[in-house]
Amino acid sequence: MRILFYNAVKRRIPIRRNSRVIALLQRPDGGVRGVAVQDRRGGLYNIATRTVVIASGGFGSSPELIARYKPEYAQFTSTGQP
Repeated sequence: MRILFYNAVKRRIPIRRNSRVIALLQRPDGGVRGVAVQDRRGGLYNIATRTVVIASGGFGSSPELIARYKPEYAQFTSTGQP
């Protein structure tokens, strides 16, 4: 995550924190063209972009999500956490 952050800063790519993506905006062909966002005050807005990086973390630490979406991985232990 640190590498992504510093690379984005170096390239002057905006980073949104304390914001919640509520939907991916899709092109007619199914590709992602942006995101619908809710800020911490409840405001809603769209961000159109060519690229979206989803850095949500935590999926590997959630046995419930793994069991639901990737049950074949349920017997493995996550190493993607501190």
